[in-house]
Amino acid sequence: MVEIFQAKLVPQTQLSPEMMMGLRNAALKSAVDAAAEAERRDSLTSRALLATDLGETNNLWGGQTGSSGNTWENSIIASQAIADDTWIGIYGLIDTSAGPFISAIRWDVGAGKRSQWSVDDYFTDDERQEARTAFALSPIVITKRQSVTIEFYVRGTGGTNKSVQIAYMGWVVEKGGVNQDP
Repeated sequence: MVEIFQAKLVPQTQLSPEMMMGLRNAALKSAVDAAAEAERRDSLTSRALLATDLGETNNLWGGQTGSSGNTWENSIIASQAIADDTWIGIYGLIDTSAGPFISAIRWDVGAGKRSQWSVDDYFTDDERQEARTAFALSPIVITKRQSVTIEFYVRGTGGTNKSVQIAYMGWVVEKGGVNQDP
């Protein structure tokens, strides 16, 4: 049975600096705790990057919605496996799209775990970048050898055939010496 967890995204403009830091640190702690459970005490922590940590070509997820609205579509991150000795904690996003073309983002992590973020709350008529930066009240944790797929729900009105650009905010914990510059 697939468990679906609805997570609320809160716009940055509605959070105090202390709350943002707390949510950011909760994601870091979750990723570090997952690594500690695997007895990886020689781990290093850095910001998660799509290109390095999820095998993408750049760090801004750019996708094109299809011609059908009111439907789930795969993003470019579909069925990618996280490397050994890697743990990721995602705590939010920055949406740089030109308009509100999607209404939700769904994460499938491992077998039977699913988290869904509603993005309707953070995208307003306010075009300032900080107004479209949102934090998840519960982080998404992806552990080594888990597969991850990210899907988005295309709006029925005005969402088809549009460019969507999202950067995810998160932390990665890796075994010391892995993917580190000398």
